[in-house]
Amino acid sequence: MNTVSYGLPYVGSKNLIAEQIIDLIPSCKHFYDLFGGGGAITHCAVLSGKWDTVHYNDFDGQTVEYFQKALDGKWDTSHIYSRSDFHDLKEINPFVNYVWSFQCKGGTYFIGEEREASKPLEELADEYVRARIERVKAVGSIPANKVVVTNKSYDKVNVKHNSVIYVDPPYVDTLDYRIGGIDYDKFYDFCEHSKTLVFISSYWLPSDRFIPIRSFVKKNGFTKSACVEKVFIPKCQFNLYVRKCE
Repeated sequence: MNTVSYGLPYVGSKNLIAEQIIDLIPSCKHFYDLFGGGGAITHCAVLSGKWDTVHYNDFDGQTVEYFQKALDGKWDTSHIYSRSDFHDLKEINPFVNYVWSFQCKGGTYFIGEEREASKPLEELADEYVRARIERVKAVGSIPANKVVVTNKSYDKVNVKHNSVIYVDPPYVDTLDYRIGGIDYDKFYDFCEHSKTLVFISSYWLPSDRFIPIRSFVKKNGFTKSACVEKVFIPKCQFNLYVRKCE
């Protein structure tokens, strides 16, 4: 069980298992989180102190803006956003779109109209949104000099010597990139051909190419349902993994 919450409110967040994932990955100079999303793994990696520099990357520019401005403490966390505010701002303000949305999925206001009519908005915000805002503020407490933020495709990031890579791509048959898809065969090739040790979060990967090194039961923070997630490495990197963990 995590001792703190990590990263921003974001669909698919690894917040609940971030510490377990970080414990698996050997320390070195650089840590690369190539599908950074809400930044739970980046946040946990920085606080672990295992790496000199943590590199956060995501292909989606709005997601990167969400994380970068939270890191810089630039979001207005004091304003209470009405339903009309939400619909006016959700396409241009990722903080409003995720923090003030239903289950942090974006697009839909955090509360239904019937429920909204039952209490003052300030009370509903305190009940449903306050904890999300505290997570945004927590990201703002990360030492900015420990994090490098980029907005690129995962395979275009320049990975430095003495590094490890963590990837949490959109899972097969689940959510895709918000602004596009992913070529899984290309992604598998990227992992196998990497000279840097790669750790991959997924429910499933082809067993002829990847090997699971740990499984986690992950509960959905909203629905309370549970699923089994795994961390894999390419089979061709197994000996490298063993050496790095010695």
